[in-house]
Amino acid sequence: MYSDTEYQEKYQVKMSEVGSYAEQVFFIVVQEHPADWTRTVQGILSLAKRYPKEVVNLACKRAIAFNACQYQIIKNICSNGSYNLPVEFNFEEVNHEYAQN
Repeated sequence: MYSDTEYQEKYQVKMSEVGSYAEQVFFIVVQEHPADWTRTVQGILSLAKRYPKEVVNLACKRAIAFNACQYQIIKNICSNGSYNLPVEFNFEEVNHEYAQN
């Protein structure tokens, strides 16, 4: 039987094998959903059986950029090809908003 820590480490390694963004998603999901992170992580890992790891990793990158690290969203990104779209974040716009406040 695994301890909680060993269990998490096992899945962290699997996610890191998909890619660095997938591993980042792992940490986000564990932090935001400590009680039920396993379903999301297992779902993302299952995507790597249907899609190339690079696709799943890029989908994770896009999900992180939009703060949307749910399995269904990452699955949709893989299936609709939006992982190929550039991830743009306009820092000037954000700075402008803070300057106005």
